Amino acid sequence: MAIQTLQVDQVDLKILSELQKNASLSNREIAKLVGISLPSCLRRTKELKNNFFLTGAHANINGSLLNLDLIIYCDVTLEKHTHEDLIHFQKSMHTLTCVRECHMVTGTSDFLLKIIVPDMNAYTTYLTQYLTSNNNIKSVQSRMLVLTSKKEPGLPIDLLLSPYKNSVHRNKARIA
Repeated sequence: MAIQTLQVDQVDLKILSELQKNASLSNREIAKLVGISLPSCLRRTKELKNNFFLTGAHANINGSLLNLDLIIYCDVTLEKHTHEDLIHFQKSMHTLTCVRECHMVTGTSDFLLKIIVPDMNAYTTYLTQYLTSNNNIKSVQSRMLVLTSKKEPGLPIDLLLSPYKNSVHRNKARIA
């Protein structure tokens, strides 16, 4: 059986854009913002969920109020690069709560980690007990976040909306 890809049109993109801005919007509010009927909005939203365009809803939490505002990015280079070594490293990062993101990257390092901890002592513990104790770690370069001048969560869906849609290369979603 062939996998059928949902045809995503401008209305679907507007729905995604509105939900990305505020995931707590009701279908009634989305329908009004997008300019479609409530039944159409319900049907489209359900199709977007069923086709994995919508994969969850998240709240943005102020980390500084919880003393979780020390953000450190780490470039990690592995000693060995077998498939098993890469998978093992990724799985080990999944077990650590302070590692919020783990990306395999190109360039001089193998992985980029985003780590959030309450203070430098917590980071030092993570670094010495979990990261540098790994025998396959060749090097770790840490960069502490000093200031965030822009933080735009989600995807740049507006680039897929007219008039930009003809200038953006798309791989997965077919835009009608």
